[in-house]
Amino acid sequence: MSDSRDESPPSELPTQKGSEEQTVVSEDEKQRALAALLAGRINELAALPEDEKRKEITAVISHTQIFSGPLPNPEAFAKYNEVLPDAADRILGMAEKEQGIRHEAQRGAIANDCRRINATTIVALSIVVVAGVAT
Repeated sequence: MSDSRDESPPSELPTQKGSEEQTVVSEDEKQRALAALLAGRINELAALPEDEKRKEITAVISHTQIFSGPLPNPEAFAKYNEVLPDAADRILGMAEKEQGIRHEAQRGAIANDCRRINATTIVALSIVVVAGVAT
Protein backbone atom coordinates (compact mmCIF):
# COMPACT_ATOMS: atom_id res chain seq x y z
CA MET A 1 0.00 0.00 0.00
CA SER A 2 1.36 3.45 -0.85
CA ASP A 3 1.40 6.54 1.35
CA SER A 4 -1.68 7.90 -0.34
CA ARG A 5 -3.11 9.20 2.93
CA ASP A 6 -0.45 11.89 2.94
CA GLU A 7 -1.52 13.14 -0.47
CA SER A 8 -3.50 16.34 -0.41
CA PRO A 9 -7.12 15.91 -1.49
CA PRO A 10 -8.52 17.59 -4.60
CA SER A 11 -9.38 21.26 -4.43
CA GLU A 12 -13.11 20.50 -4.64
CA LEU A 13 -13.05 19.66 -0.94
CA PRO A 14 -14.35 22.86 0.69
CA THR A 15 -12.74 22.84 4.12
CA GLN A 16 -10.34 20.45 5.80
CA LYS A 17 -9.26 19.91 9.37
CA GLY A 18 -6.71 22.56 10.25
CA SER A 19 -7.68 24.81 7.38
CA GLU A 20 -8.24 28.46 8.17
CA GLU A 21 -10.68 28.93 5.30
CA GLN A 22 -14.41 28.69 6.07
CA THR A 23 -16.89 27.74 3.40
CA VAL A 24 -20.60 27.19 3.83
CA VAL A 25 -21.62 24.12 1.85
CA SER A 26 -24.79 22.13 1.38
CA GLU A 27 -25.08 18.45 2.18
CA ASP A 28 -24.98 17.64 -1.55
CA GLU A 29 -21.74 19.57 -1.95
CA LYS A 30 -20.23 17.69 1.00
CA GLN A 31 -21.12 14.36 -0.54
CA ARG A 32 -19.80 15.44 -3.96
CA ALA A 33 -16.54 16.56 -2.37
CA LEU A 34 -16.06 13.24 -0.60
CA ALA A 35 -16.97 11.37 -3.79
CA ALA A 36 -14.39 13.42 -5.73
CA LEU A 37 -11.78 12.68 -3.08
CA LEU A 38 -12.45 8.95 -3.29
CA ALA A 39 -12.74 9.00 -7.10
CA GLY A 40 -9.18 10.30 -7.32
CA ARG A 41 -8.02 7.13 -5.58
CA ILE A 42 -10.45 4.66 -7.19
CA ASN A 43 -7.79 2.67 -9.07
CA GLU A 44 -5.72 2.23 -5.95
CA LEU A 45 -8.78 1.22 -3.92
CA ALA A 46 -9.92 -1.28 -6.56
CA ALA A 47 -6.71 -3.26 -6.15
CA LEU A 48 -7.14 -3.65 -2.39
CA PRO A 49 -8.99 -6.45 -0.58
CA GLU A 50 -12.45 -5.58 0.74
CA ASP A 51 -11.29 -5.06 4.35
CA GLU A 52 -8.52 -2.70 3.24
CA LYS A 53 -10.97 -0.74 1.06
CA ARG A 54 -13.18 -0.10 4.07
CA LYS A 55 -10.21 0.99 6.17
CA GLU A 56 -8.98 3.38 3.46
CA ILE A 57 -12.41 4.93 2.88
CA THR A 58 -12.91 5.30 6.63
CA ALA A 59 -9.49 6.96 6.92
CA VAL A 60 -10.32 9.44 4.14
CA ILE A 61 -13.65 10.34 5.71
CA SER A 62 -12.24 10.64 9.23
CA HIS A 63 -9.39 12.89 8.04
CA THR A 64 -11.84 15.10 6.20
CA GLN A 65 -13.79 17.56 8.25
CA ILE A 66 -16.19 20.01 6.65
CA PHE A 67 -17.49 22.98 8.59
CA SER A 68 -20.54 25.00 7.69
CA GLY A 69 -22.46 27.75 9.41
CA PRO A 70 -21.89 31.28 10.59
CA LEU A 71 -18.83 30.49 12.73
CA PRO A 72 -15.32 29.63 11.56
CA ASN A 73 -13.81 26.22 12.24
CA PRO A 74 -12.50 25.73 15.81
CA GLU A 75 -8.81 26.05 14.91
CA ALA A 76 -9.31 29.38 13.13
CA PHE A 77 -11.76 30.59 15.76
CA ALA A 78 -9.20 30.10 18.55
CA LYS A 79 -6.68 32.27 16.67
CA TYR A 80 -8.98 35.30 16.49
CA ASN A 81 -8.27 36.25 20.13
CA GLU A 82 -4.54 36.20 19.36
CA VAL A 83 -5.04 38.85 16.68
CA LEU A 84 -7.60 41.00 18.49
CA PRO A 85 -8.60 40.64 22.17
CA ASP A 86 -12.28 39.68 22.59
CA ALA A 87 -12.59 38.98 18.86
CA ALA A 88 -14.11 35.54 19.48
CA ASP A 89 -16.75 37.07 21.79
CA ARG A 90 -17.55 39.69 19.18
CA ILE A 91 -17.94 37.02 16.49
CA LEU A 92 -20.25 35.00 18.74
CA GLY A 93 -22.25 38.16 19.43
CA MET A 94 -22.62 38.80 15.70
CA ALA A 95 -23.81 35.22 15.14
CA GLU A 96 -26.34 35.51 17.98
CA LYS A 97 -27.60 38.84 16.65
CA GLU A 98 -28.00 37.37 13.15
CA GLN A 99 -29.92 34.43 14.62
CA GLY A 100 -32.21 36.85 16.48
CA ILE A 101 -32.88 38.78 13.28
CA ARG A 102 -33.73 35.57 11.44
CA HIS A 103 -36.07 34.45 14.23
CA GLU A 104 -37.82 37.83 14.24
CA ALA A 105 -38.32 37.63 10.48
CA GLN A 106 -39.72 34.11 10.89
CA ARG A 107 -42.19 35.33 13.51
CA GLY A 108 -43.30 38.12 11.17
CA ALA A 109 -43.84 35.66 8.34
CA ILE A 110 -45.94 33.42 10.62
CA ALA A 111 -48.06 36.40 11.72
CA ASN A 112 -48.67 37.34 8.06
CA ASP A 113 -49.70 33.76 7.29
CA CYS A 114 -52.19 33.81 10.18
CA ARG A 115 -53.71 37.06 8.90
CA ARG A 116 -54.08 35.58 5.41
CA ILE A 117 -55.76 32.45 6.78
CA ASN A 118 -58.19 34.51 8.86
CA ALA A 119 -59.05 36.78 5.91
CA THR A 120 -59.59 33.79 3.62
CA THR A 121 -61.85 32.14 6.21
CA ILE A 122 -63.95 35.30 6.57
CA VAL A 123 -64.33 35.66 2.79
CA ALA A 124 -65.27 31.98 2.40
CA LEU A 125 -67.85 32.15 5.20
CA SER A 126 -69.26 35.38 3.73
CA ILE A 127 -69.74 33.67 0.36
CA VAL A 128 -71.50 30.73 2.03
CA VAL A 129 -73.81 33.10 3.96
CA VAL A 130 -74.60 35.17 0.85
CA ALA A 131 -75.29 32.00 -1.15
CA GLY A 132 -77.56 30.70 1.62
CA VAL A 133 -79.49 33.97 1.79
CA ALA A 134 -79.79 34.10 -2.01
CA THR A 135 -81.33 30.63 -2.17
